[in-house]
Amino acid sequence: MMKVQYLFRSHSGVMRAKELLNKGIDYRTINTLIGNGYISKIRYGYYQWNDGQADREAVLIDRYFPDAVICMNSALRYYGYIQSDDSVWHLAVDRCSTKTRFKIESPVVRPYFCDAKRLTVGIDPCEIDGVSLRIFDREHLLCDLLHYQNKIDPALYNCALQAYFLDPKKDLRRLVSYAKVLREEKKIHEVLDEWHWKK
Repeated sequence: MMKVQYLFRSHSGVMRAKELLNKGIDYRTINTLIGNGYISKIRYGYYQWNDGQADREAVLIDRYFPDAVICMNSALRYYGYIQSDDSVWHLAVDRCSTKTRFKIESPVVRPYFCDAKRLTVGIDPCEIDGVSLRIFDREHLLCDLLHYQNKIDPALYNCALQAYFLDPKKDLRRLVSYAKVLREEKKIHEVLDEWHWKK
């Protein structure tokens, strides 16, 4: 029993059936663990150890979507650019990802399907609720903000844009460099010119 508990703890309290089977824990043992209340099935192919460790949404995001990058509203909140009660996790994923994997009740996720190149630029590690995740850095976030401008509430867009330019950690050279790679160069220069005249 201690071995199984250790395995779950080393996976933040959540394991896939495939991982359990690879560690020599068969379906009969899994069913016994469920019957004795040690673990619970939380979605198809995923199990959690019942000690509350996996109750944090960040743990589930890490285990369900290890390939995802935190983006848009979730990243804006993380950097303090917006104040929001939005509990949706905004995640950038490869456009070839299966869409059905995001149809889950909890945590609520909104995927942004991107080309592979977009997912290689400006990714930083971050820690949310003690869980290490990946997030787009400030400059990539601003490029995305311009990319999705027509799909964003104008008040949120303006608030986030202003917060970026007031942020002492911004890096305008990096922003221009990313804009070339992400094909947002024209929009970035328009915003930079506009912000320059507002100063």
